[in-house]
Amino acid sequence: MDPENISIDIQMEQATEMGMVVASEAMQKVVKQLNQVAKFRFYPVLLTGETGVGKQEAALHLHRMTEIIHARSRENKSGQFVDIHCGALAQNLLESELFGHVRGAFTGGISDKQGQLEVAQGGTLFLDEIGDANPGVQKRLLKFLDTGEIVTVSSVKKKIIRTRDVTATHRDLQALVYKGRFREDLYQRFNTFPICIPPLRERLNDIEPLVANCIERFNDMYGTRFESGLSHRVITKIQGHDWPGNIRELFNVIERSLIHKGKGELRPEDIIFANESSEISDIAKDRQPSQGQDDIKIGGPYTLRQVRKAHIIGVLQSCNYHKSNATKILGIPRSALYRALERNRILIKKNSSINETRVMDEETPGIDKPDPVAEKLGLLPKNRSIIKIDN
Repeated sequence: MDPENISIDIQMEQATEMGMVVASEAMQKVVKQLNQVAKFRFYPVLLTGETGVGKQEAALHLHRMTEIIHARSRENKSGQFVDIHCGALAQNLLESELFGHVRGAFTGGISDKQGQLEVAQGGTLFLDEIGDANPGVQKRLLKFLDTGEIVTVSSVKKKIIRTRDVTATHRDLQALVYKGRFREDLYQRFNTFPICIPPLRERLNDIEPLVANCIERFNDMYGTRFESGLSHRVITKIQGHDWPGNIRELFNVIERSLIHKGKGELRPEDIIFANESSEISDIAKDRQPSQGQDDIKIGGPYTLRQVRKAHIIGVLQSCNYHKSNATKILGIPRSALYRALERNRILIKKNSSINETRVMDEETPGIDKPDPVAEKLGLLPKNRSIIKIDN
């Protein structure tokens, strides 16, 4: 079966049957890329994207599509899908896990162990969080990619392995290369066919089917009978959240809300975000608006992203740029605040004589200029936005 010979609708239907949610145009584009590279059985793929966006599900889809396309191939020896999280294993064990070892290779090595590369022979090796692999593992992976050969730890015997190597990371590998923490030659080998999985906030149409899948899975697991269909008000509330933890966070929120609800249909007030607490509510209630925030006009000619960006700046001003207090008011963890600052190009600088912050121009990175929406909303003082460095 060649993806080019079937309609896009059928391709998306097949992706849905395989467990992918492709209601949004962004994810449909991802599936098209996965289906295209599936024709080339052992070609390496790099999946990038924030934590929790569904990189493992994308890798599984690629593995299954590859099996379908090559089912009638003479060389068809369908292999397994092997998943290794490079950050979950102690670095001294990762090499043994990948390449295997012979008995006595190290203390505790009481028997021969087959490496996961060998287990994945003819199939897919999914290396999650490849940016966490140590230099020794990186060097051996590069040799494997170049030659297809592996040598188990403390052995001299070579084995030829053919797998599709799918790597994934939420880190900026190119930045790690510049810092000397990731091999540039290995990065170039992995980066031949990169696919970026978009964050959930950029694919809001996927939220409703994702929630339905989550509720159905919860019902199957715990024998409950919650309705998988939700009202428009509930979906609207869920879509209004920023979802810094993406699909993983979405599923946690839905499952927690189902447990609190106990039975019946979920209502907007039943949706409990992780940051919702009486403490945060009290802080928000007592908070005094910063200069110019009364000028915010609901429904004005601004995008949601522009208003959100201006609001973050205003909140930081109101708490004298104390990040811990800002996160409580905003109702987000500190890590999410840092992501928001980075995503909105809000640079934090400190001068010995004055505290100065500039908002990076979104269209021309590297050029400092004030954010026009924040300025119109009155959230920037005349000397631009002011934020202190880490408190």
